[in-house]
Amino acid sequence: MRDLIGRHVRHCLAAGLAESTIDKRQELLLRLERDLPMGLGQATTEELQDFLARYRKAETKASYYGHITGFFRWACDPHSPKIDYNPAIGLSRPRTPRGLPKPATDDQVAFALATLPHPWLAYVALATYEGARCIEISRLDRRDVTEQETRLHGKGDKVRVLKTHTEVWRIVRDLPPGPIAHRVKDSGPVDADYVSSSTRRKLISIGLAGMTLHRFRHWYATTQLKPVKYGGAGASIRTVQENMGHANLASTAIYTLVTNEERADAIDSLPTFNAPSPR
Repeated sequence: MRDLIGRHVRHCLAAGLAESTIDKRQELLLRLERDLPMGLGQATTEELQDFLARYRKAETKASYYGHITGFFRWACDPHSPKIDYNPAIGLSRPRTPRGLPKPATDDQVAFALATLPHPWLAYVALATYEGARCIEISRLDRRDVTEQETRLHGKGDKVRVLKTHTEVWRIVRDLPPGPIAHRVKDSGPVDADYVSSSTRRKLISIGLAGMTLHRFRHWYATTQLKPVKYGGAGASIRTVQENMGHANLASTAIYTLVTNEERADAIDSLPTFNAPSPR
């Protein structure tokens, strides 16, 4: 079964899954192979359900459910079956609460862009003004950014082309040829995890503890969706979906933050009728 897990890992690599996702899946599959009574290859639906029941957090349950079903879907592919029984078919899909965005504030964005040195300044600018994910930043080459457009390379070799924001061009235009993301004091691969963790540490060092690149991407989405009256762009949700690179509109919908002022304005804007006053 360890050999089969190894084959599945190679399949995930070929499919372009993020390295962090593959590592977590491999770790979970090896744990199931070790801990289940008859191992992963002879797991029952009940055993897998009991395993998921150990975890309280809905996000953890959902993540493990995805890894388990992904493995068995591949292993039981009717066109190339590796095992003849898929116990994951009977698993109950965990319910996950709707996530809420945690965007950086305008002040935090301004402070980060005024304080950070390169290469972290470029990372934050790309997340803030192009909505770039960590994996897209890690794969970005200087030639991918022109004054007119930015080409971002994401999961599964997907490419999305966006208009280059003037601030991004100002920050990136004088960088040397080659990858924009690089290590500063050591050598080694530069992947999404490195871009994320190194930026988080640098943000802590300038007084922005708890800030992440993803929160700057959240600012990118929520500010576009916010009405112009409240300092946003007033863009449609479909426009923001395309700019964010979301395959599903539901993924974009979580960024539609509504302020108390907007709620009050909506009520005040309701039409009134001259109905007779009660006596």
